[in-house]
Formats: sequence, structure tokens, C-alpha cells
Amino acid sequence: MSTNFNILKYITASPALNLSAVMYPKTIEKEFYSYIIPTADGNKDSLTAYAIRNNIVKGFEGGYEANFSTAFNTKIYFDYLFKKGKVKQIRHLLIPTLTYNYRPDYGADKYGNFKTVQLDTAGGTYKYSIFEREPYKGPGVGEQNAFSLGLNNNFEKKQKIRTDTGITYKKVVLLQNLGINGSYNMAADSFKMSNVVVSARTVLFKYFDINASASYDPYDYDN
Repeated sequence: MSTNFNILKYITASPALNLSAVMYPKTIEKEFYSYIIPTADGNKDSLTAYAIRNNIVKGFEGGYEANFSTAFNTKIYFDYLFKKGKVKQIRHLLIPTLTYNYRPDYGADKYGNFKTVQLDTAGGTYKYSIFEREPYKGPGVGEQNAFSLGLNNNFEKKQKIRTDTGITYKKVVLLQNLGINGSYNMAADSFKMSNVVVSARTVLFKYFDINASASYDPYDYDN
């Protein structure tokens, strides 16, 4: 479910609410249990072993997921004019996009999608999805409360061409797209900022599509 509208005439806002639900005919419940491994001669030195059993729980159970996002973008033009030479004008189109995304942590106990099972006799535990054996695996884990910023750039030039009938101007694409993208997740425990990705795309000689990208990690290792 989404829509879009203009703010102050030049900014486009695009809020969206995404909902999904899957009904499962069964779930699983894990159980930590112990059993005896008898020795070959059947004496009292039998061993006690531990394992985790998967119990099938029949009955329909729904897995629900939702997230909200909204994006704001606009277009900014920069024109560079030249009085001399063949190039009359270079136009730089900048499209900044600011996006906010919120998704609850569906691994939290209150949603009932995940349960905890004992892992060993030392008291270790781990969390598992009650839908982990189903095709769609159920809702994911982790809260997202993030802002992302994208800067997309396009460069064109207007070139002077002399013909038999006079002077005409031709638009030539210099760079179809130069993009810079990154995000910041306020809900993360650490490493809140994502990698910064720089990508570029253009066409060479009308036939060759050239793509390049690089990723920059904002964090460094502490030795």
C-alpha cells in the first residue's frame, strides 16, 4: 500500500506500508532431552547423552510481517555555460533521495514466532523459529529503524555542431549515473552505519554499457 504527493511543490514524498502473512499448517517445538547409551557388556558404566528433539505441532499458525517506509526526493539542476569552444553547456542533474524505513523485530518474544530451547547441561540456550521447516521460514529477526541517503547524478553536455545549413546543438550524455548510497540503522547494537556504495554507469560509443562500483567500509579494525 503506497502513495505519493508533493511537498512545497518541489519535493515528492512516497510513503508505503507493506504487509504480508502466511498461514502454516504446522509448527515445530524443540525439546532438550537425555538418553542412556548402554555399554557393550551392560554394566553400570553406561553413558548419558543429550540431544534436541523436533516435535511437530499440528494446527494452523500465522506468520505476519509488516514494515513502513517513506522516501523524499527532488531534482536539482546545475548548468555550466561556456561562451567559447564547441561545448555550449554542461548540465548536472542531482537527485537526492532520503528514505526512512521501520521494521519491528519479529524475533521478540511478544510475537511468538521464535522460542528458546536449552542447548547443553551448562545452561546454554538458543532461539529458533517455529516455522524453520516451512518453505517461507516465517518472519525474520532484527529491528530496523534506519535512514538511508542516495545521491544520483547525471551529466550531459550540449555540443555545437556546424552543418551546411548552419549551427545546431546536440545533447551528449557524459555519465548516465553516478550514485552514492549509504544507510544508518539506529536500532542496531553496533556498526549502525552501512557501507558506502559508489556506482557509475555510462554508454561508450553507443554500444558498450560500462558499469563500475566500489564499497567503502566506514569502520576500521582495532589492532
